[in-house]
Amino acid sequence: MAGRIKMKGGAILYVLKHACDAFEGLTIAIRFGGDVDSLASVCCGILSARFGLDSLPPFMLEAVENRGYLEQVGKQIMRCYSI
Repeated sequence: MAGRIKMKGGAILYVLKHACDAFEGLTIAIRFGGDVDSLASVCCGILSARFGLDSLPPFMLEAVENRGYLEQVGKQIMRCYSI
């Protein structure tokens, strides 16, 4: 189990270092192969926060439930932490 956690941590760091936007990070994560859903979701979330939602294609955002509410919460968090 510890080896798998180290590998996932290393994979996350690799994706975060080499991706130029959230969609590219998602693509890199998927190319690792195997059971990458957690890796892809963590990386895509972090990179979306870093590069903004505009770094994802519109089709990925269209079906998000409660998108308006989530955007409000994100703005509140940014204000609280002066991001």
